[in-house]
Amino acid sequence: MKTLHLLLTAAAVVLSSCSLVEDDISLGYPHKYGHRNNTRTGEPLKKDSTATDAPAVPRPDTIVYLSAVKVPADYDWQKDSAYGAVNAQLVLLRNYRQVVSIDVGPHVSAAADRHHIVDGHLCTEFQASSRTYIGIDGEEVVILDGRHELMGMIEHEGVLYTLTRPLGGAGFCLMANGQNILSRSNGRLYGSMSAPAYRPNGALYLDDGHLTFCFSYAGVAYKVVDGKEIKVSNEADDIEDMRIIGGSPVCAMSSMNGQSWQDASVWRLQSGYAISGTVNGMSAVLRQPGSTRWLGISPESIIYLNEEGEFALSYARDGSVRTYDTGGAQAIDGKWHFFSPACACMGPKGPAMALTPMGSTGKPTVFHDGEQRSISLNGFLTGITVTIEEN
Repeated sequence: MKTLHLLLTAAAVVLSSCSLVEDDISLGYPHKYGHRNNTRTGEPLKKDSTATDAPAVPRPDTIVYLSAVKVPADYDWQKDSAYGAVNAQLVLLRNYRQVVSIDVGPHVSAAADRHHIVDGHLCTEFQASSRTYIGIDGEEVVILDGRHELMGMIEHEGVLYTLTRPLGGAGFCLMANGQNILSRSNGRLYGSMSAPAYRPNGALYLDDGHLTFCFSYAGVAYKVVDGKEIKVSNEADDIEDMRIIGGSPVCAMSSMNGQSWQDASVWRLQSGYAISGTVNGMSAVLRQPGSTRWLGISPESIIYLNEEGEFALSYARDGSVRTYDTGGAQAIDGKWHFFSPACACMGPKGPAMALTPMGSTGKPTVFHDGEQRSISLNGFLTGITVTIEEN
């Protein structure tokens, strides 16, 4: 898997819509915190004295990444009587071993939608009263004037690109190593860090090696390729989502296959694309080419898919969790917290879910590959990603 590994040049730049304060930081493995472990293996960075010069043979392996909020063992976080006063940590687990730990504090939030698993790293965002702090594995990499939401993040050719928008507002700012490339005070971005179809990098992605994202404004849809804004369509009012795949726009429209779609998303796949959304209150997937596949009857369901399959998940306030696929519905035994859409994904071996039990008994649990695995953690799970990597 490609990791975020680059060196940011020290700078202090005033931008048109956002400003930056940054230090000279390596984003591969944090150097300011000697106690942190290697985010790839879970072991301290050191050379094995018994190693030989023979090249290792890469072996594909299924890797499960989990993010979580960890609190002291004697604190009952579900009662929340001391929220904000307890020493909490954000943690990243790789194959169930903790590899990153970040103290929750002035510039790090415990909110489930304010940290993200990105290419095997734990990325954070924090909106203070007048500044926004973006970090990777505990290192602050970008500081912006104003309150902004992280919409996309990707490393390409040694440069860290970030895409943000004003919190609760319109417009966006595209930056390279914290320096403004393109900013607009208006417009709606297609995609986000939290949208399942856009994980792990959010609205910012590579299409045939070109840095790409899309947005709409005043009924017009645009693509931005390598920082250049290009008009695509005058029918943005009917476009639910749009992505560039192989240089061409793929749009999820409000009307497709003679059906009315809501909350439709375009998924990039190795073999092309798929579209998910809601049709007449039912979760649906439209694959290329093919007819609509129906997954369930809950309009609140969240859809997850990949090359091999798809499923939908619904969560009720009483803790009931159900999954849906073309074979029907299945209830998950027990009552669970499902803290964000990032708490599930469609992995190489099928659905994967990171659930936290309601009540003071039980442990956070991962449902994956037909098995359940308890996590020894006082706290709650906030995200899961399952990938194939070469070890």
